[in-house]
Amino acid sequence: MFARLARSSFPVWKQRFVLARTLAVAPVFANRIAQWNKLCPLPPSQGSVSNVTTGDRSAQSPFSDQANLYQLCYVNNQLADIDSLPEKSDSVRYISSPTKENAMFSRNHETRDFFKTFWHSSCHIMAYALEQYYGDKIKLIHGPSGNGVPYCFFYEVALTASAPTDKDLKAIQKCVNKILKQSVVFQHRAVSKKQALQLFSDNPYKCSIIEKAVGPISVYKCGDFIDLCRGPHIHSSAAIASLKVTSANNVEAKDDPTPHYRFYGNSFVSRQAEETYTKLMKEAKERDHRLIGKKLDLFMFDENSPGNVFFLNRGLLIYNRLVEHMRTQYLREYEEIASPLMFRSDLWRVSGHYDHYKQNMFHVETSGPEELFLKPMNCPSHCLVYKAKTRSYRDLPLRYAEFTAIHRQENSGALGGLTRLNMFHQDDGHIFCRKDQITAEIGKLLSIIEHVYSRLGFRYSFVLSTQPKDSVGQSTEWSETEAALKAILEQRFEYSVEEGDGAFYAPKIDVLIQDSICRYHQCGTIQLDVQLPKKFGLKYRTPSGEYETPVLIHRAIYGSLERFMGVFIEHCNGRFPLAFSPYQVALLPVSSAAHYERCKSVAAQLMKVCGSDLHVDVLTHETSIGKRIRECSMKHYNYMVAIGDEEMGSNTLSVRSRGSKEGKSMAISEFSKELEAELRSLNEK
Repeated sequence: MFARLARSSFPVWKQRFVLARTLAVAPVFANRIAQWNKLCPLPPSQGSVSNVTTGDRSAQSPFSDQANLYQLCYVNNQLADIDSLPEKSDSVRYISSPTKENAMFSRNHETRDFFKTFWHSSCHIMAYALEQYYGDKIKLIHGPSGNGVPYCFFYEVALTASAPTDKDLKAIQKCVNKILKQSVVFQHRAVSKKQALQLFSDNPYKCSIIEKAVGPISVYKCGDFIDLCRGPHIHSSAAIASLKVTSANNVEAKDDPTPHYRFYGNSFVSRQAEETYTKLMKEAKERDHRLIGKKLDLFMFDENSPGNVFFLNRGLLIYNRLVEHMRTQYLREYEEIASPLMFRSDLWRVSGHYDHYKQNMFHVETSGPEELFLKPMNCPSHCLVYKAKTRSYRDLPLRYAEFTAIHRQENSGALGGLTRLNMFHQDDGHIFCRKDQITAEIGKLLSIIEHVYSRLGFRYSFVLSTQPKDSVGQSTEWSETEAALKAILEQRFEYSVEEGDGAFYAPKIDVLIQDSICRYHQCGTIQLDVQLPKKFGLKYRTPSGEYETPVLIHRAIYGSLERFMGVFIEHCNGRFPLAFSPYQVALLPVSSAAHYERCKSVAAQLMKVCGSDLHVDVLTHETSIGKRIRECSMKHYNYMVAIGDEEMGSNTLSVRSRGSKEGKSMAISEFSKELEAELRSLNEK
């Protein structure tokens, strides 16, 4: 479609990026550069380009004086290097570095494309510095970009030197800073497999990747650094205002005696963006759900049950209210069931999980020959429930919901708080329906997602994830189901596409929620599956008396309840809305036993009006009122109510809401109605 711009006559505008002083060629680079110069001659240049736009502005040529403002381009809506030279008929659009300080957290398609590329290019710069520092003691393996939280990118390496220390990281940072001062330009070449093997003959990890590749091999050079890479890249490291090497961790190296490490880094388009990021990450540490959970007595962990959570009384209140809130969303439309936790391997062989997911399943040892596994998901068991009866077209859609525990085996290093557990619960649901019911059913699910997330204070966005490499089923089936999901989304929402990120059995709509400090979390999902019903031989009788296979819609809105609860805790910073708060109302007797008895009476009246949705704590009068107020403030009670002689005489309450410094005098009936309205507002449409 397009060739690369020749650099034999280096354009003047690009020379602005390059300082006269260049880095000395280190021995580790010398052989590869010699091979590059021999194997990668500059391609011939092509003619002029038409149909070019720069953002929303037209341009006569991408190589005009203003072109140095841009770092990437789209050629026929495909992201490409800025120096890609398209054919005259191609549509070209150039993009520049985003200017907003928090742009790195945006879900805008173009902005996400930019930062994914920007961080990938930054990763190459860090790898450049790693090779400079470690020389022949390091072998690069691979280095993907992240999502900005908590890191922007990492590079995994095999290292024969001693484990990286803080002193090493500081030295590597100096190398990074030196490279950035050079404003190195990224150059691309496509070489044959044989040529690529010559370029990377000193790196067995790269050679292994090359051997598995099909077709031409894509290679990039920046300064003296050369690496395998599909690209694209930003034009020059001049776009990187700051790049920090933040940490290095040891990672498991399967079948390799050489220790593997991942070096992590962050990079920014401006100093202001770095300051914004630093501020948000500091706040994220303060909001860590593990710290808040301990402070508020919500949950605990113990080494005797690794990767599993103990919900304490107050934490269980939040958990149960999340479950009840979800139940109210599909009241009367779903059949809630509870399936067994353990199944024979035969079930997982039929579903395909035995071949595609066995490494993540817990195997149960038995005294007999049977092979048993704890369930990692509920869809196969729901298929068994469906199959237990003869179904008619009149029975569909048939909707099952379940909240029982599921088990997935995680590496011990991946476990962390509520976000990654070996045992957790999902608001799991499966809908068996006819093809003509798909649009209506998914439309209902999207409406529930809108309601739930907006009521909890989250912004949300949708991602369409398509067929992965290890998928099952026919390509035509995948195309049809992907098209169906795309059509449904296009009716109501903007969305992005993640190619190859679907489940092995179905494309899906993933729901990303953005919390109060700009981070995104993937929680909800909707998957459109035509494979599993066929595997289990599921049928329904049509009006004509024939039998057809239903479509299966997998859906979860919270996803893992435990993980969602961790996200929710950090989103609220421990200051929950009344309906989900573990500390809702505290009644504080000012001093005497009479005040204490009055508080107990008021608590009974409030709970009579509000029912089981309200939890009222009556605190003892044996400590000072000031100390009790401070304790309640630390627990983030929604309301503190003081009752002393004045309140008893006037039959009123002194009500202080969270965040307020002064109390407000209210009648009991007035306060109870206010509480009832606040609790009821959660489920109002």
